Amino acid sequence: MTCRHALICLMLALFVATSAQASSATGDLAGYQLQRQARVQGVADNLSGLAYDARHDRLLAVVNNPSTLLVLDTDGRVLRRIALDGFEDTEGVALLADGRVAVTEEGRNQIAIFALPPKGIERARHRDARIFRLDLFAHGNDGYEGLAYDARHDCFWMVKERRPRGLFQWCGLLREGPVQAITDHSAWLKVAHPGKDLSGIEFDASSGHLLLLSDESRRVTEIARGGKRIARRALDQAHPPQPEGIAVDGHGHLYIVSEPNLFYRYGRD
Repeated sequence: MTCRHALICLMLALFVATSAQASSATGDLAGYQLQRQARVQGVADNLSGLAYDARHDRLLAVVNNPSTLLVLDTDGRVLRRIALDGFEDTEGVALLADGRVAVTEEGRNQIAIFALPPKGIERARHRDARIFRLDLFAHGNDGYEGLAYDARHDCFWMVKERRPRGLFQWCGLLREGPVQAITDHSAWLKVAHPGKDLSGIEFDASSGHLLLLSDESRRVTEIARGGKRIARRALDQAHPPQPEGIAVDGHGHLYIVSEPNLFYRYGRD
């Protein structure tokens, strides 16, 4: 068939491209296979959020008690261990475009942003961090559990664990200009991600999609803006036992960390 009208050809091309992208995303998530499982050395318990550092091809993870930032290689081996002095209940972590690190302090209902200390200094101080308060609800252990960052639009994405579950977006914190109000996208979850809780979140810059991780429902869900569900992947019943953090690296790998101290890498074999 030959397209004789430019507009019709353009519409057909857009339809095919969109369909291919959605199909590819679904296939990618469903097709991930476990490649590596490891115990994170030197961590007894409380391994939590995870983020990928594309500049150095490595991962950042946080332990919530005692508050610690870990630098991991993509096999889950510890490269650096940074004590977070004065931080409390660090659950989520994100890496910013300028190399700074953002963590959520769930019990304090806030985001703390700080520079990664240079090698040889294995300590970061809370008093040196920039703090953003997130007082949308009462403080406690059902607060902001996961954190992700969209560098292109300067937007943080955050999930609230339960009672009720929540999905929030906060833009304009790091660039010059007005800071926007926190936007509540929790309504997206009713159709896209029905379940008991939310334990982690990742923003995939290549697609603009969000990956939502649920510990109690034991699944990963990929959603587009507006809440359209693109794909869903059930996790094995035994492993990871308590998935808390999720990251993707743009090279076909998906990473999950689990309490107490477990690391998982999945790939499309």
